[in-house]
Amino acid sequence: MRLATAVVILSLAAGACGDDDEGGGDANSGTGTSPSSTTAVATTKAPQSGGILTFAEFSEPISLDPIVAAGNGSSGAIEMAAVYDTLLRYDPQAGKYEPRTAESVTASDDSLTWTIKIKPNIKFSDGTPYDASAVALGLNRHRSGQNGLEGGVVPPCEQLYACPRNAASTGVYMTTVKEITVVDALTVRVTLKEPWASFQFALSDEAGMIPSPTELKRVCTDPAKAIRDCAFGLKPIGAGPFVVDSFKPGDGITMSKNPTYWDAPVYLDGVKFFSMQDSGADKTFDALKTGTAMIGYLRAPEQVAAAKAA
Repeated sequence: MRLATAVVILSLAAGACGDDDEGGGDANSGTGTSPSSTTAVATTKAPQSGGILTFAEFSEPISLDPIVAAGNGSSGAIEMAAVYDTLLRYDPQAGKYEPRTAESVTASDDSLTWTIKIKPNIKFSDGTPYDASAVALGLNRHRSGQNGLEGGVVPPCEQLYACPRNAASTGVYMTTVKEITVVDALTVRVTLKEPWASFQFALSDEAGMIPSPTELKRVCTDPAKAIRDCAFGLKPIGAGPFVVDSFKPGDGITMSKNPTYWDAPVYLDGVKFFSMQDSGADKTFDALKTGTAMIGYLRAPEQVAAAKAA
């Protein structure tokens, strides 16, 4: 088994998992040719279906609700991306944002108004429509608790199932939003208080992870109750490639593939997230070496260096 290490992880490419190219070499270096060959031959293997990916987290998230989890790759964003997907995703190789559940995102010339077109026929894993109303609610939840701030009006937290407020890091940059408007069934317009040429970032982050409004309303029966106490955070519904089977704090998170995923097929049968409770140090590295984990989030400098050397 090849040792896989994730030294810095910003998102989980959960929808597609190929084989590990064991013994196949590097396609970019001329696989299958001798050192003296003048012709480089690129090879591509077909993705293999099946299997459970085991992932040693940096730390276990307190919730899988995007406005309750701390809001970064070391505390829930990877797990939540598997459940919700995102409106956009940043491609570091291309140096630009690519559409996910959004079909397109366009800005006005002054970067004050952003129009989000949503791909048609996407459904949450509960079978309900992933539409403009759902996206507007999901985005607005990250503005919860901003009532009274100059230059913008935010719906009451009860309407957003987000009381008393958004506690995640998105609460900082979402203060730039003045208004969110549903234009039609698949179009949302976001008006900012001041120009922000990089607003696409918000749509690739936790704010771009949209929960099922139907499930929020079904599970969180008292909309004024603190959202972190709602069971939605332990078994959320999104439109991502995986659905949560079990989230037992201290025991890990198990997910299985979403059979109705919009960007199917999902090659993995499932994902198991667990924490070694060492903040990406010795225990996490040992889990990688023994095969207990196929991917590990390493952050301690000594273990990062050791993993690179291995």
